[in-house]
Amino acid sequence: MSEPTAYEDLVRQLESTVGRLENEPLGLEQALDLYEQGHKVLRQAQDRLTGLEGRMEKLLADGSRQDVEIEGS
Repeated sequence: MSEPTAYEDLVRQLESTVGRLENEPLGLEQALDLYEQGHKVLRQAQDRLTGLEGRMEKLLADGSRQDVEIEGS
């Protein structure tokens, strides 16, 4: 089984898909296919983020990490 795609890679894929939908002249069927593809990537990103949040909560709950710095905060 292959490694899950990194969250950041999924976000980049989603941004690319949204960019194409916003900026490229697409036929209805092509746009719908692209939208469906983007929706699939969005679900994968949400699932990946949920898993990462669960890992962080577990680390915080067992005291393995006391201080967690979040970039940008």
